[in-house]
Amino acid sequence: MDPAVTALCVKEDLTRCAINTPNEENYVDRPWLPVQIQDLEIGVPAPQTPKYQQLAQQILDMTERVYDGSQTVSESVAEACSKIDAILAEA
Repeated sequence: MDPAVTALCVKEDLTRCAINTPNEENYVDRPWLPVQIQDLEIGVPAPQTPKYQQLAQQILDMTERVYDGSQTVSESVAEACSKIDAILAEA
């Protein structure tokens, strides 16, 4: 087992870690697991500031407009910036 995963298991004081090595059967059903664990090493919790949900929604909307083809990247970013500025300007 990867030392980082072992450290995670020990840190959490788990009697049996749910993370499986590549040779174990459950690992085959979860090929995304090593990537997720690696990402946890650098992840930080989302800041729950008073306007966080509104700001996060604008980022999501910006991305969706590009993916669905309704706007170019530049158009979508400009719209998001405008909306985010308005949210931050609210008292």
